[in-house]
Amino acid sequence: MFFILIGVALIVASIVVSHIRKYSDIWLLPFVLGFIVLFLSILLGIAKFATKDYTAGALREEYKSLIYQAKSKLYLKENQIGLKELANQIQDWNEKLAGRRSGKESLWTNIFYPIDYSEFDYIDMSILNGGT
Repeated sequence: MFFILIGVALIVASIVVSHIRKYSDIWLLPFVLGFIVLFLSILLGIAKFATKDYTAGALREEYKSLIYQAKSKLYLKENQIGLKELANQIQDWNEKLAGRRSGKESLWTNIFYPIDYSEFDYIDMSILNGGT
């Protein structure tokens, strides 16, 4: 949404400048840049909506995999290195989920986050110590 507004603002500004300076070509650069920004923003939004089912499915599988690994204690077979790696993956999951949730809630970027992230939960690190 933010970039779409920037694109529209550049286009409007170029139209205003073209009317103020009738015989100048200075309006051409912001006009072209505005259309490029607007086109790329719309294209990115369409791509995000077209792949939202795939992305949601991949996130579901990643969440299930992390929970399974933590509950089945597979990391114990690989000593502390496996535990640290799984803890890093869980931390990355939580950070990624927090970022996407905040992006979805933001007025300026929510168009680029078509998935409802409320269906996904944070993974509590205590699950690695036997918690649920």
